[in-house]
Amino acid sequence: MSYGEKGRAEGYEYEDLIVERANQLYENSAVKTGDNLCKRAHESKTKTKSKTDLVFREKNVSLKNPGENSSSIQVFNTTQNVFTETLNLKGTDIEVALRLLYGTPYKEEFERLLVECGIEKEDLHWKDETRRQRLLFSSLPQQKQSALLSFFENNKRCLVEATFQKGWAKDSKAHADFMLWSESSMAGKTSLDHMCLFDMKEVINKICEYDWFVRPSAVLVLGPLTLQMKGSGNKKTWSYHDLQFNTSLNALKKHGIPHISGSSKYIFDYLAAK
Repeated sequence: MSYGEKGRAEGYEYEDLIVERANQLYENSAVKTGDNLCKRAHESKTKTKSKTDLVFREKNVSLKNPGENSSSIQVFNTTQNVFTETLNLKGTDIEVALRLLYGTPYKEEFERLLVECGIEKEDLHWKDETRRQRLLFSSLPQQKQSALLSFFENNKRCLVEATFQKGWAKDSKAHADFMLWSESSMAGKTSLDHMCLFDMKEVINKICEYDWFVRPSAVLVLGPLTLQMKGSGNKKTWSYHDLQFNTSLNALKKHGIPHISGSSKYIFDYLAAK
């Protein structure tokens, strides 16, 4: 079993555990929905994954159980194609900038884009750029750097909502109202005694108070949220060049995102009263 498969299996087990606990506290109150596929917001026959893992008394909840509170985990992953299609970026300069920053599995396309943008291949860093067929942010032409940052800033709320609450799902039944984390550093990944609950509206509003900036590593940062090229798996596949949004429980707390902490009983009593 690969690391990714192991993580998914543990996630499913945790979902089952939480649903069982909720139903012990409030009979027939919770149902697991994490495997549901739903219609995409953009007109497409392709289905997308729901951001809701369980429904508790008509409240949609997203579940997270990292190895440690400090562990940065993927909270949203999207292909370049779906990203540009959903946000109507096809054929624009922003799409070109995204393709350069997050790369392509095709050497010919990468080299063509370099020529079109007046970038000398010989000037690139072999390990971080040429080998991975992508550019670091600092290697982008200045105009494209400014355009990309402006795009992310102007679409901040849309991107934060997609990351935490909606994904690309069209139906609001697939959107998450709350996000429930295991405080793994206190009692392990499957602990029901130490948990942390976030209201999605508060998460989105608080994160949108921050401004995007770029680390030297080419990672884009918005408060507790980071965006990077996925960069794992086979470099010759599109999934290697996906856009991956990450955060950690510690980062959310550090950046002042409102939350409540307590046992599973305390959390579900709180939700039941909402």
